[in-house]
Amino acid sequence: MSKPGIMDTDHAGIGLDQEMGREEPDQRHRSTWEDARNMRRMGRTQELVRHFRSWSMVSFVALATSAWELSLFGITPGLTDGGRPVLVYGFLWNFVGFVPVYLSMAEMASIAPIAGAQYHWVSEFAPDRYQKILSYVTG
Repeated sequence: MSKPGIMDTDHAGIGLDQEMGREEPDQRHRSTWEDARNMRRMGRTQELVRHFRSWSMVSFVALATSAWELSLFGITPGLTDGGRPVLVYGFLWNFVGFVPVYLSMAEMASIAPIAGAQYHWVSEFAPDRYQKILSYVTG
């Protein structure tokens, strides 16, 4: 049984393809109603089974960013050179400095939401004469 707000097509008797008017049944995908609506709006079919839970997302982010390992290297110079105030103000400065980066990446993701976004964005937004080489270097 699926949770409220999650459409489980394994037990529904119909798949997303049938819902969109196609005849072939596809009962192995799970998605939210909003995801199904967005896929239909973009003219795409569901291809991946989605099993995102809070614990799995937090674990992935912790492992992917290696924040617990890299924080040792970042904290040591701050403690030896200036102490706790340097760390506090440094973290605040980093947060303020990265907000424009996050906002610009969110804007680019809303313009071109695709897999392999980094090299695609470089190809799309770079000057014409540098597009190929920058895309190659990026990805």
